[in-house]
Amino acid sequence: MKKRVLLSAFVGLLGLPLAAFSQEPNFGRAVVLDDDDLLVGQPVNWYGPGVVYTYRPRPEGGWSEDALLTAPDSSRKDDFGRALALDGNTLVVGAPRKRDGSGVAYVFTRSEPGGAWRSAAVVEPPRPGNHAEYAAALALRGEDLLIGSPATASTGVVYHFTREGDGWGLA
Repeated sequence: MKKRVLLSAFVGLLGLPLAAFSQEPNFGRAVVLDDDDLLVGQPVNWYGPGVVYTYRPRPEGGWSEDALLTAPDSSRKDDFGRALALDGNTLVVGAPRKRDGSGVAYVFTRSEPGGAWRSAAVVEPPRPGNHAEYAAALALRGEDLLIGSPATASTGVVYHFTREGDGWGLA
């Protein structure tokens, strides 16, 4: 119960609406903050597939909800929003339980800061496997994307991808 109270207080301090928080305790499973962008993942939403809430700063302080992102092929329990990585106008969202736990990463882009996010690509695991949890952890910087798959081969793997035009290729 302490975690929920602390998260609730933190969310309240940021000026975020508590409606999302009260729906499902997974709100805030992943959070990224970059300049004027705050994104909050809510995987395993009881009311449907996981989602990512996007927030923009309000002139008077705090944050207001801007958009709600979902996977183009959303399904319940795919864990969409469990991991997030943001760099400029590129956002990567992990769904490590998609496809029987094999996992996928969804890439969203926008044309300019503050613009609308659009689905741009799906980065598939190089070696799909049940319960590999690919995209459980993400890191993005410039043209480099790292995707963690902690249950691959019983030891875990981090894959390195580079941007190739509109897609991503294994480096």
